[in-house]
Amino acid sequence: MDGFNSSSNAINLLCHEDLPTDIEVYLLFKALYGKSYFPDPHICHHVLLLKLPQKDNAFYYTDLDSSNFGKGRIRIVFGPYYFYPEKIIYYQPVGISRNRTLAEIKQFAEGNSLNGQNFCMFTQNCQHYVSSCIEFLGLDKSKLKSGDVYWTKIAQDITPKPPSTARVFPLKPLACLTLIFLFSIMLYL
Repeated sequence: MDGFNSSSNAINLLCHEDLPTDIEVYLLFKALYGKSYFPDPHICHHVLLLKLPQKDNAFYYTDLDSSNFGKGRIRIVFGPYYFYPEKIIYYQPVGISRNRTLAEIKQFAEGNSLNGQNFCMFTQNCQHYVSSCIEFLGLDKSKLKSGDVYWTKIAQDITPKPPSTARVFPLKPLACLTLIFLFSIMLYL
C-alpha cells in the first residue's frame, strides 16, 4: 500500500453531508521517493491533509498525483488517507476550514483545472495545487512559506496547535542545507 487508499464507500458516506463543518487543514510533507515523510518543505512532495474531528478524527487528503515523478499528465486525487506505518510524520498546520464540506472539497479536486495538464516543476506542481486548495478553503496562504514544520509518530497527535517540543528545527538552516544538497547534486550530474 502506498499510503493512499481511495475507498469510495467511506467518501460517499461523508460526502452526503450538506452542512459545512470544522475541517482541520494541514500540509503533509512526503519524501519525493520512497514511502516516508520529509522534514524540509522545500524539497518534498506537498499533500493537503484534512482531519475531521467530529468523525473520529478521520483523515482525508487531496494531492497532485506524483506517482509518475513529474512526467506526463497531472492527475488530482482525493480520498481517505492512511499513514505509512512506523514513520515520523512531518506536517504544518494551516488552519480550520468552516465554510466547506468534504463533498465540496472532493468536487473541487475532481474538477480542478490542473487535471489532465502537463506537469511543470515551475508552474504546475504539488505546491501550486495545495496553495489553490487552501485558497478554495478560505484559509490564509501567507503562513505557507514561513510556517513551522512539526513532527509526530502518531497520526492522532496531529493538531492545529502542536506543542513546541514537536517543532522541527527552523527552516532557514534547513533551507541552507537544502541548497547545499541541491548544489551537490548538480555538481555530481
